[in-house]
Amino acid sequence: MEEALDTSRVLIANYPGHLEVAKLHGWALLQQEAYVEARPFLEQALNEAPYDPGLLTALARCLMFDEEAELALTLLERALAQDARRADTLSTRGSVYKMLQRIPEAIESYRQALAIDPSHLATHVNLSHLICYQPGDSAFKALEALYTAPSSTTEEKVRCGFTLGKAYLDIGKKSQAFAFFREANDLALGQVSPPSQSPEERLRFIQRHFTASLFPSLREGGRSEVPQVIVSGLSRSGKSLVESLFSGIEGVSLAGESTTLSDYVKELLEKQGGGLGDYLKQLTPERCREDAENYRARLDSENLQITTIPSDLWLLGLIGLWLPHVPIIFCVRDLLDQGVTCYFHHYQHSAAHSYTYDLNALGRHIGCFEKTMDHWAAVLPNPIFLVDYRELTENPEEVAGNLLGALGLKRSDAYRQQLERNANQISAISPIVSLDIPLPIRSDFNGIGHDFIECLGPLIDGYKAVQREFDAPAIPRSSNAGLDAESTSDTLALAHAGVAPMGEFNWQLPGRIVTFDNGGSFVLQSRFPELMHSGAFAVVCFDPTSRLADREELAELDEFQYFPHVLLGDEQSGSLHACLDPFLSATLEPLPEEQLPMHRRDGARVLAKLPVTSIALDRIEGLESLDYLVLDAYSDSAAILDHGRNALCDTLLIQVRIAFQPTHQRQPNLAELMHWAARNGFRFYRLHAPASYSHLPARDDLTRHQASELESADALLIPSHERMASLSDKQRIKLAFLLDTLFEIQDLSHSLLEAVEPRRAEEYLAARGYLGGEGSSSHETHSPVVAALAQVRQALARHSVQRAYTISSRLHQALPDVQEITLLCAESASLVGHDGKALELLTALHNKSVDDIQIVAALARAQLRAGLWWEAEAILQPHAGAGEALQIKRLMLESYLAHEGQPVGMHEAAMARCHVLLAAQPEEPVLKSCEASLLARAGEHDRALTCHGEALALLGNEQGPVRARLLRAQAMIHEGLGDIQYACQQLWLACSTYPYSRETAQAYKDFKRLIQQCPSGEFAELAPLHQRISDIWSGYKGENLQHSFGDFGLPYQGLERLKLPGTRPAEQRLGIYPLAKYLPDGARALDIGCKHGFLLLGLADRLSYGEGFDISQACVEVGRAVAEHLGIRHVHLTSKPFDKFECEEPFDLVIACAVHRWIGMPLEQFGEKLYQFCNPGGVVLLESQGIREIDKTEVGFTQNAQAIASAGFEVIETGSLCDDGVNYREFWLLRRR
Repeated sequence: MEEALDTSRVLIANYPGHLEVAKLHGWALLQQEAYVEARPFLEQALNEAPYDPGLLTALARCLMFDEEAELALTLLERALAQDARRADTLSTRGSVYKMLQRIPEAIESYRQALAIDPSHLATHVNLSHLICYQPGDSAFKALEALYTAPSSTTEEKVRCGFTLGKAYLDIGKKSQAFAFFREANDLALGQVSPPSQSPEERLRFIQRHFTASLFPSLREGGRSEVPQVIVSGLSRSGKSLVESLFSGIEGVSLAGESTTLSDYVKELLEKQGGGLGDYLKQLTPERCREDAENYRARLDSENLQITTIPSDLWLLGLIGLWLPHVPIIFCVRDLLDQGVTCYFHHYQHSAAHSYTYDLNALGRHIGCFEKTMDHWAAVLPNPIFLVDYRELTENPEEVAGNLLGALGLKRSDAYRQQLERNANQISAISPIVSLDIPLPIRSDFNGIGHDFIECLGPLIDGYKAVQREFDAPAIPRSSNAGLDAESTSDTLALAHAGVAPMGEFNWQLPGRIVTFDNGGSFVLQSRFPELMHSGAFAVVCFDPTSRLADREELAELDEFQYFPHVLLGDEQSGSLHACLDPFLSATLEPLPEEQLPMHRRDGARVLAKLPVTSIALDRIEGLESLDYLVLDAYSDSAAILDHGRNALCDTLLIQVRIAFQPTHQRQPNLAELMHWAARNGFRFYRLHAPASYSHLPARDDLTRHQASELESADALLIPSHERMASLSDKQRIKLAFLLDTLFEIQDLSHSLLEAVEPRRAEEYLAARGYLGGEGSSSHETHSPVVAALAQVRQALARHSVQRAYTISSRLHQALPDVQEITLLCAESASLVGHDGKALELLTALHNKSVDDIQIVAALARAQLRAGLWWEAEAILQPHAGAGEALQIKRLMLESYLAHEGQPVGMHEAAMARCHVLLAAQPEEPVLKSCEASLLARAGEHDRALTCHGEALALLGNEQGPVRARLLRAQAMIHEGLGDIQYACQQLWLACSTYPYSRETAQAYKDFKRLIQQCPSGEFAELAPLHQRISDIWSGYKGENLQHSFGDFGLPYQGLERLKLPGTRPAEQRLGIYPLAKYLPDGARALDIGCKHGFLLLGLADRLSYGEGFDISQACVEVGRAVAEHLGIRHVHLTSKPFDKFECEEPFDLVIACAVHRWIGMPLEQFGEKLYQFCNPGGVVLLESQGIREIDKTEVGFTQNAQAIASAGFEVIETGSLCDDGVNYREFWLLRRR
């Protein structure tokens, strides 16, 4: 369809007056539901062919969208006068009748359409909303034929499945109804992308930002009028019923699911250039009042508007700030009834309702909606009303009277008469779909969910998960115990914290561990996110049952690929047997009931069979290596292994779940597995994670438990003795890491490490606690914990905050009850930008020790970094006043400076605090900068700028976050004076100091905002380029952009001359690499993994041709925009993987910075590739991977570089750099012999 539309756009541009072209273009737009655009072209075509029934019908559809129903009906009658047997025209007429609330005529028109074309799916769908099916209806046969037709698209099967589900529900066949609804939902789920933000994330944001302290601090900014009533709740919660209570009331307009609020907020944030958190951080009473007035104008009605869109729930905090007197009505419903009616409903805008396609996600969504309502009820200043669906439907007159009476409203007699006219339609109304016509409220849909309770386990589990997460304390309660070497020397406990280890041992893996997980058992581990964030794994998950489809957080993981409805196998088509117990759903058929254990028989009942795709390991293109394979117990492991012999020839570990008490046919068994292993280079090593069944009764009075019958366990296969002896050092390190980290197998891990490097094996023994006692060098001075804490403090001192956070997080996971560790972990998280984590940890500590000044100060600092100045003020206030501690005094000062619009008296108190602090620390640059900001607020701008100069002088040559903060504060004064040019200059300097920090990120936000305001000069010339790059980043939807950015959300590469910040400044790097003296004039250069290609653009004057490629299309688009701005046409940037690059002509320079880590081939082979890419005498630039250390780089870089050089290169120079202030890197220049 999109191709057709593109073609028609070209045609209409070339032939604007051509009848057929106008008709074609209008029809193409109509198929894309672009009704407003389509209308003029269809009208143009209709002028030339006024009796064309197809054109008349198409234009009528456009008029329906414009709510011109009467005119649409006129056109349709004209069309039917020409051809009375047009099914699409009759169907459209039915929809117009429905729009006009002429329901009997709508039904008749739909039935006439189906009499002509029984397979007209849209008509079946529309009619199903208006009738109650009867046994034997012809619709069953027609719909089932459509559902099973090979020619039906997935979308058609989805619509058909929902309609069949409704039909079977009408005739009381509930199990068949649920089966169709489940299949339709599963199909629909596969058609939508996961949402960008989970409801849990939205709820946490609201709880963190919209607190009780916020609203009083901005009270003066709210307006007093009441232009609307907001009816809030999930779809199917009774919102439409509540809205109907306002029908027929004079001065009231039913706006329905109006998007006015969300549209206005989106526009507001886009204009500001930040998120909602940034908006609140900068909000003043004056700005609040202005925004409230603008929103009020958007409502554009003298009547009281009743709005019902569910998504407004997340934005109600803004209503509390802008319009604190607007009533809010929350609608709630029984969990099972709410869940079933959502699950059975096919939403028109599927992406916005994707959570309804999965019962667990739906349960979580319902739970989050309720928790969000609880939060708003506790903090909003607005009048809040709660309407329970059951109460409303069982006592509608009483609820309506109470609600309308509280709002001072009264319904008219005309409305009551309209209710009576529509009463005969009530018997056909479905519990799944609402009709937008006044109807009597009925109660017979209460309890519908309880009819399906045996199928709703995932819904209940999802709901309960939210209740547990948001009811229970967020983290374990921490103790106030101090830290000493004796009490915290348990290195084994630390090893359990996850991937890495403390300071005395570091794995330094030689690349990611490529992992295939068939069935999702590896991904379902509680430690999986931590393992992925460690950077150790690259995981591909095949999930035939789509049990992970609702896990939105997985989409954010780096190096994770997810394939629902797909499994490993033999490439034969198969079926997914959807069972009553979702965990028994499998591509293997359950055993006959008599062969099943008694406790499995009910759950193994098959409810539906769904088609599923299998792929063979040996047929996966581009699979260079596979280190670790995980197979669950519910797939045909024998087929997977037999069709993966080639792919598995170098695999290090295979984990197969063995069912010792089988539940399905062809489940893996240990004997067959060992037979396969012996013939394919593997050996059985051990069983792991056994699961057993208890035959004891489920009673509360039993004092102990026993489960003696082994049901299943993981069988671990490792390389045979012959293969083990031939493993490379890299393979040994990877296998040792897997065995240690996932299975706590330390003896074999030590043996593998000893074969690589005995010294590292000794470090490993010490780290794992095997060398304790007097002779242990690892405990002579400090415990591993104390050493690790020293590393955290050292990393914080040099602003290597990511490293500090990595180490402190692992410490905290191992020792969550040690306050000192928790404080360091929270401080590191806050500095990195993980505000939620930091506030979670510190709030838990503060709840336990509200008077601990150290904790209060740490929490206030984290709140200020997160932009929650109102929370910082509230937490500090009890400790302020006479005798306040210096750190409280300083934080009160910073809290005052964090936002504008404060009373004059508070300014005087802030200045007094500043003077006391400066008397104690007269040479503290940040305090001097605070004084400057206070002077600027008082209008003493000259003194303020002098103060800022003194602050920078006190700082000396120190680079990093403090300099960025001072420069940004100075820039804000210049902005206030209207000197935008100088403000931009200072902000650019703030973006040019390393290492980067949150201050840098905020400086760049301000820079992007102000550069667009420069009237002339260098910055004005650069403004269009910066805007274009921002548009590329913000508009790019084609990939996960994580690798395109460096620290703090700033781009990975910077280009100084164009004022483009980046973690790695290209021109500074080119000043360090001695490339110029080796490049001939008119050289040809290639950059592998070029990111934006800024190194090539920086060398452009020396090149006749440059070529760069990168896996990220977005990075490449940015580079192309920069090249175009610079007028560089001889540097070509493309997006492609390394294996797709073809070298047509050799190069004089090949840049391969840190790409050897991900290139996916042996380094000697990579060296041969580079040799082929080079001219004789050509130069290769190699660079090591940074490891967030300023004095060491990746382990083994020298050996790696030598392996590459062995392909025919000589080493001509080596060197080092630390251009980002955090990572020491080494580089080698090689020349082809």
